[in-house]
Order: sequence, then C-alpha cells, then structure tokens
Amino acid sequence: MKLKLTVLFIILCAAVSAPVFAEDDKGKEISKDWQAAIEAYKAAPDASATIERMNNFAERWKNSNRYEASRAKYLNAEIFYKGKKYQAAFDAYKKVVDEFGSSPYADSAMYKMGECLYNMGKYTQAIELLTNYRFKFSSSVFHMEAVYVTALSYLNLLEYKKADRELTQFLEKNPFYAADEKVKLIGGIIDFYLERYDASAEKLKRIKRDAAYYYMGHSLTKSGKYLEAATAFKKLGEEFKTSKYLESAQYNKAEAFYKGLNFPVAAADYKAFILRFPASELTPYASLKYASTLFNDRKYKEAAKAYDNVMAGGGDARVKAYARYLSGECARKLDDNKGALVSYEKVISDYPTIYDALASAQLRAGWCYLNLGQYDKAEEILTSFTQKFTTHDDIATGYYLLGNANYNKKQYDQAVARYRFILEKFNYSNISEAALLMMALSYYNQKQYDMLATEVAHSLNQLSAKFKDPEGKKIRARSYFYLGQAYFKTGLFGPAAKAFKSILDDYYESDITNEARANLAWCYYELENFQGARTMARDVINSNLTNAEVKSACEILIAHSYFSEKNFETAIVKYTDFAYSHSKDKNGELTAEALFQKGKAQEIMEAYGDALESWKTSAINYPKSKRAAESTFKAADIYFKAQQYQTAIDWYRQVMIKFPDTELAEDSMLAIAEVYYNSGKEAEAVKSYNDFLKKYPDSNKIQNVEEGMQRAMFVKAEKQENPDMMLEFYEKYPESNLAMNSLYSAAELYYKNNKFEKAIDTFNKLIEQFPNDSMAINANYYVAACYQELKRFEDAIAAYKAFVKNYPKHELAAEVTFNLATTAFQVKNYPEAIFYYERILEKYPDSQYANNSMYNSALAYTELGKHDDAIKIYNSFMLKFGDDDKSKGLKAYIAQIYFEQKRYVEALKAYEEVYQTGTDDEKIQALYTMGNIYGTTENFEKQIETYNRLIDVKPADNVYRLNGLVDLAGKYEEKQAWKDAVRIYEVIKVSNGTKEYVDFATNRIPTIQQAYPEAFKVTVPKTK
Repeated sequence: MKLKLTVLFIILCAAVSAPVFAEDDKGKEISKDWQAAIEAYKAAPDASATIERMNNFAERWKNSNRYEASRAKYLNAEIFYKGKKYQAAFDAYKKVVDEFGSSPYADSAMYKMGECLYNMGKYTQAIELLTNYRFKFSSSVFHMEAVYVTALSYLNLLEYKKADRELTQFLEKNPFYAADEKVKLIGGIIDFYLERYDASAEKLKRIKRDAAYYYMGHSLTKSGKYLEAATAFKKLGEEFKTSKYLESAQYNKAEAFYKGLNFPVAAADYKAFILRFPASELTPYASLKYASTLFNDRKYKEAAKAYDNVMAGGGDARVKAYARYLSGECARKLDDNKGALVSYEKVISDYPTIYDALASAQLRAGWCYLNLGQYDKAEEILTSFTQKFTTHDDIATGYYLLGNANYNKKQYDQAVARYRFILEKFNYSNISEAALLMMALSYYNQKQYDMLATEVAHSLNQLSAKFKDPEGKKIRARSYFYLGQAYFKTGLFGPAAKAFKSILDDYYESDITNEARANLAWCYYELENFQGARTMARDVINSNLTNAEVKSACEILIAHSYFSEKNFETAIVKYTDFAYSHSKDKNGELTAEALFQKGKAQEIMEAYGDALESWKTSAINYPKSKRAAESTFKAADIYFKAQQYQTAIDWYRQVMIKFPDTELAEDSMLAIAEVYYNSGKEAEAVKSYNDFLKKYPDSNKIQNVEEGMQRAMFVKAEKQENPDMMLEFYEKYPESNLAMNSLYSAAELYYKNNKFEKAIDTFNKLIEQFPNDSMAINANYYVAACYQELKRFEDAIAAYKAFVKNYPKHELAAEVTFNLATTAFQVKNYPEAIFYYERILEKYPDSQYANNSMYNSALAYTELGKHDDAIKIYNSFMLKFGDDDKSKGLKAYIAQIYFEQKRYVEALKAYEEVYQTGTDDEKIQALYTMGNIYGTTENFEKQIETYNRLIDVKPADNVYRLNGLVDLAGKYEEKQAWKDAVRIYEVIKVSNGTKEYVDFATNRIPTIQQAYPEAFKVTVPKTK
C-alpha cells in the first residue's frame, strides 16, 4: 500500500501562491526570486529547471531568510515525492531536517522521510525513523500519521502483534483518533491478521474504501457470515472497478457463496469469474471450484464433465491432480467403484508428488477395494496410506478402513488394534463412532463379551460425556446395542438395561429402536420390573417391526412376567393363548416353552392335573425341544406326588431312555429309588440306589443317596419330638450334614421339656463339635438361659458375659446383655446391673430392650440409695420414652422420692408439676401431699390455701381429696372460722365419697351451728 501526499502539501500549495511582503530591498528581491520559482513550478512542476530554481533559491537565501529557504527545499522534496521518486524525495526531505532543523517544515519533512522509506519497501528503517520522529516531534500534527505508517510497516513485515501494539498504545493516549477512518481501516486490517474477525468487520463496515471492503469480506468469511462476506466483495466490485483488489474480490465472492453452501450461486460466480478474468492465475482454481459446486449439489455426472474440462485446460499439476481425484469421487458417488478406481489409480501414477491428492486417492482406492470385496488389495494400499501420510486429516479414516479389511478377513484381533488406535490417538469424529461400533462387533463375533463390555463401555462413557449429540447417532446407537447384548449375555442386566435405554432416550430415531425396546423388556424382566417389561414388550408387538421372532419373544415375555409376579392365573391364560397362536410354527421351541411354563404355573396353583396335561403335551408334541426332557421329568414328579408310584416310575424311565445324556437322566434314576422308598419298598429302593452307584460312580449325587437314608431317620425322630432319638442319630451319623441339627434339636427339646441339665450338656456338646456354626452361638445363649432357669445366677451371669464378649454384634447381643443385667439385679449386684443396662443404651439404643434398660437402671440406683441419679434417669426416660406406660406415674414417683427424703422444697416443686400435667387422681394426691408438707413445715396459711384448691378438682369422691378437705375443715375450726369450716363440710357432704367421711361432715355441720349460733346469724340492714 503506497502512501499519498498528506494534507500538509495542500496547505503548502496555498502558501506558494500567497504573496510575500517585505519592507526593504532584500525582501523585494526574495519576493522576486520566489515569484520566479513559483512561476516555473506552475509551468512545469517536475521539470529539472524548476527543481534547480528551487534549489538555487534555497541556497541563496538560506542564511539570510531560513524560513523561505526551508520552504523551497521542502517544496522541492514534494516534487520528487509526487513523482514517486522516493529516494530523491527522501534525500531532499533529509536536507530540510538536517539544514533547517528548527524550521516549521522540519517535522513534516522527517515524517515524509518515513513515508518514502515505507513506499520503497524499507519497512524496518521506516519504523525506526518514525519512532525517532515521534520522540523528537511528540506534539506534531503528523503524530497520528506516523503511527499509521508504523503500523502499516509492521503489517508488511507480518509482525501483526507489534502493529496492534503501536496502534493500541497510540489510541490509549489519544482516544479521540479512534473514530478516524484511517485509524479504523488500519485497525480493521490488524484485527483481521490477528484473527479478530468480528472486531475487524465491525471497524471496517462503515468505511467505503476498496481495502475496507476487501478485508471486511475476508473477516466475515472467517466468521462464517458468508452472505455478508459476499455482499462486501460485491460492493468492492461495484464501487471500485479499477481496484487492485477487484480480481481477488470477485473470486472470493464466489468462495463465500461456496462456503455458505449456496452452490448454484457460487457456480454462477465462478463461471462469471472465468469469463471476466480468463488469464488470471485464479482461473484454473475457479474452474476446479465450479466443478466442485456441481459435485456438492449432487450433480455428479455434470461435475465429472466439468472436472474433465479442468484436466483438459490450463492450470498446474496440483489443480489437475485434484480434478482427476474428484472425478473419481463422482464415480464413487454414482456407485461405480471400478470407474472410481481408474481415476484414483491415475492420480497415484501420474501425480506422485501432489501429496494431498495422492493421499486422498490412496484412501479412496482402499475404500473402493473394500466395496469390491478385494480385501488384500485394500489392506495393501491402505497400509501404504497410513505409513506414508501420518499427519493427513483423514488418517483416522485410513486406519478405520484398514481395520475393516482385517474385520472382513476375520482377523479380529488386528481389526480391534486398528479401531483402538483410532480411539486413543485421534480427535473425536464420526470415525471414532464407527471405530467403536466395529470394535464392538469384533469382540461380539468372537463371543468375548467381557472384553466388549469393559472396553466399549469405557469408550462410550467418554464419548457420551464429551459429545452428547453426535452426527453419527445411528452408529452410536448400535454401539450401545452391542454393549447391552454383551452385558445381557454375561448376566449384568442392570448395565444392559441402561445401555438399551440410552438408545431409546438419546437415539430414538435409530433404525434399531424396536430391537432395543425388545431387549430392554427382557432386561426389565430379569431385573423383576415386570410391569416395565410388559410395557416395552407391547410397544414392540404393536410396532411396525417385521422380525417375527423378536415379536414372538416379546409375546412370551408378557406371559413370563405375569408368572414371575405370581399372577399365575393371568400367566396361564397368556401361555395358553401363545401356545394356541403358535401351534403351527415351524420352530416350536417357544411353543414348548409356553406349555412348560404353563405347567409350572398350574403346579404352583396346585392344579396338578392341569399341570400334568401341559407337560405331557409339551413332551409328546415337541419331543425335540429344549424343554422335552424337563417336561417328561415334571410329569413323572406329578405322578410321584399323587402316589401313582408305578406310573411315575414309567415316566422317569422315559427320561432315562430318551434323554440318557442329560442330568435329568441321573435325577430320574435317583427319583425311582425315592419312589420305592416312599412306597415302602425298601428292598427295591436299596437295589435302585446300588444300581445308581454302579452306573454313576462319579456322580455328584452319590451323597444324596446316603443322605436320603439319614434324612428318614432324622425326620422320624423329629416327628416324635424325641430328644433321645436325636442323640442316637448323632452318635450313628456324626459326619452327616444333619448331625449338628440333631444335636440342636435334642438340646432344644430338653429345654422345652424343662430338662435343663441335659439341655446344658447337649448344647455344650454342640458348641464343642461345631464351634463355628451359627447354631453354636444360639447354643451359648440357651446355656445361659438354662442356668437362669436353674437359678444358678452366677453361672448364668458368667455365660451371658461370655456371649456378650464373643458375639457383641450378634442379633441376640442386646437380649443377652439385658438378661445379664437383669440377672445381676436379681442377685442384688446393682452396680453391675447398672453397668450392663447402660451398655444397652450405649451400644443398642434402638433395640427393644432400651426402654426397660433405662427404667431398670433407675430402679437399681434407687436400690443403692442414689436417688438423684435415679431421678435424673427417670426424667430422661420420660423424655425419650414418653409413650411407655411406665412413664405415666414417674413425675409423681419423683415427687414422692423428694417427699420421703424430706426434701420439701424440691418435693413441692415436683408436686406442682404433677398437678399441672398429671391425671386427675395424680393432681388430687399432689395437692394433698403439698398440703401435708406445708403442715409439717408449719406453714399453715399455705396449707389452707393448698387444701382449698381441692374443692374444685375431680373426682369428688377421691379419698385424698376428702382427707385433705377434712384436714382443711379442722384447720378452720382451730382458727374458729366456723363458717369456713361448715362450708368445707358441705363440700364433703355432697361428694358421694366414703360413707364415714360423708357421715362425719353431715353430723359436724349442725354441731358447729348449734354450738356457735352467733357465727351464723344473718345481719339485717337497719332501716333509716
């Protein structure tokens, strides 16, 4: 960008034409010489004679009139500047500065030196000079111009940050220049190069200069505002038809429409550019981009012809290489993989040094070979691509396609390595999603479900957290689907449900939504969310899914869900409907399953005849199904339970004959022995057991044979509730798995029969023989209980202590600790009783023994005479266990304790609280006792006052009330307050209380009235 003459030149020219006034002859001579120089300048401003005249004027008068001399020198430099003779202008300006440093033209001349250096491309020297200028002439009017040129110089040196710094520092000191158009222009350009595109566009949007339109268009393009960018480039073309930016602007207008995906308009603009600028260096690129607009507009055949035109026309090898490559892309888009390969191979052979095109051609060639099933060729060319172009933008795609080649060759381990490499080494893209799916498929095809669940789940969690809304939603949905399948196949139904639900919640537009729903239904079923399972299954059944097997599985799932909910009646109906609807299915597996499960439901409902028919139908009609053996076995079991022993044996033998290699064959042979045993045919049972041992010597059921005999003896003793027989069993079969049970049952029976000594011996034997069994813990408990029943309290205490020490967290620990404390209480060891009661409150505060423990500890403190401790605990008891019946009279009891200890002040306070909160009877007794206390302490006035409160309380016949009132009447008699005494006796008289109180009051009233008639005379007012 060349700098033009500044405003100073205009001012100077005005000065040129102004007359010079002088009062003497020298002045007239100077004026004459100046006028001659000006006339020469006007006639031929850039003539050598004019320049010489100006120089002569300056030389002649430089000592006598330095102002006019400097002006002539400056005008001379301006002539060179205007003629773009920047070196000559620089030298001339320098003379002004050097020879006339104090002249008014010196600052302008030095600034102009900087402009000359800039226009000569000497940007570093220009910056250095202008920096000195700004220091030397800090108040010059050209200060802003100097900053402007400095910033431009930095721009030309590509030192954008320094340019920005200069301009920013200047504006911080001189903010009023911020609105200057020139400052905005340079600021906008700086912002563009510093990638502050929005700021650049904002600064440039109101400047009507070609550079402003040009850089604004580029900034808007970078900001993705393509339509606005195209408008800026368009305005440049309309308003500045000779601008140096015109050609680039017209090309970039087409580019803006292209980037804005407005391909028809972009195509028209590229075409217009080609016609307007046929010789431009950009024309081959415009031709290539024109073809690309057709390609992006999905006009692949037209695009292919346009690419052919590019290859036939001008342009460098790069343009032609890309045209050839994109021609192959057109063929590939038209599903012509062979035709595409021709173009890609041509790029590979003809343009080996155009690396971008070569890399893309190799990648796409590998793609085509994959589509054509030529996996070895695909692997060869893709290996070359991934090894040669390690930093290519599509390197991840290369590894993905290479992995697919391995996958299609069933080289799953190599494929997984490729896919894992993509996930670990490359930034996220749709290829990441595809690689993850293919990794899942590779593991799935090898049935490596644990590896699939572990690795794919980890990657999916990371991708889903970082990229919640991927473009490849359908791909991610399938990854979740196979993850769910892997979890399901390994029995992790919760994680499986989460995986399938992710598809429904986040990727519901996927093409596998119904399959995910069906699998989610089965997950819900396994997780016992039966209603949810049915809802999902019905959605699948009612959907447009064409897969009949999936729908059938959902139908039977509904029946299974009712079965699992124990809604057996509905389950039977659903199984019946299913079996009927699918009775003619070629694959009768699910029908046999429905009949089998129907039989199980009927068996549970004790409809054994119906269950038998279901299993027989399943076994007979579907003899090759997976349920055939079990259906036959279950039918035999029904006959066994019905005591149809021979028929049961026949059906068990069918299992042995038809399904000899199944585990049910063994079970059937053992069951036959059990049938003989239960039918009382011991000899046949023994023979059958022996036959079993011969046929299955290594069977894991051998022990069952022995246990069967042992079980019979144990049950016999158990039914008779005979502890001696239980002990005999233990002696005979000490290694039996029922040995411990026999000892425990014997001991428990002894305990129930009050044979505590024998119970202790037997429990101790169990503890000795089976110390690690949970029953041994219970035995320890019973031993202590036996000692307590025998009133061997010290032994009981020792046993209880041992239990608490050894089993502090056992469920019986709280009960045992309570028994220990209570036993200590019984033997009057109150401190120890308190210790263990308080331990219960500390360690088992939520147990059922906490309330009694707290209460009993207070009783123990009372027994020890520690009444304050007892009272404190009673108060805590009332707060914590207020609903306990024992809390109801505690306030009165506390008051009584104070009373009995003659702690009258505390007793009065306690009784007053009883009066305020207690029952009616408690209130009366509290008032009576309070009166008694006042009497004892000879506070008779308070005693009378307290007894008077008894008048209005209920029930009126309460004995404490009557006693108090009798005492009150007596107090009034002592004071000879006969009227008050009679008043109280009247209250007693109508109380309906004890007869002796009522009779006494009734008799006392007339006695007093007769003895003291004066007290009862009615005073008649005197008449005035």
